[in-house]
Amino acid sequence: MSNWVAESWFAQFAESGVRQASMPQAFEPPAAEADDFPVLDPPQGSRITDDFLVRVRSAYALCLRRGLPPAPTIAELAAVSPRTVHKWVYTARTRGIMPPGNRGRVG
Repeated sequence: MSNWVAESWFAQFAESGVRQASMPQAFEPPAAEADDFPVLDPPQGSRITDDFLVRVRSAYALCLRRGLPPAPTIAELAAVSPRTVHKWVYTARTRGIMPPGNRGRVG
């Protein structure tokens, strides 16, 4: 089949043999009541875990709520360069942990 409408219709039936497309991951913003920055211990080596990136997302959202520049603030908290924070945010967005950004705008 090459018609996506027909494929999506047939995918609703188990005996059709057509697989359903997976649902996109929903983005849940961090809890609004969280007033403290999460502990950001930079990962050792080159392995960045999803758990660490969730903490980066929480710190980023808190910076936005407080009107602080995210990369420099997170860099200071984690004792790394702002460029490293940009890499973490890029990785979080690539893995679907953070929503895509808007060019030229924070957030």
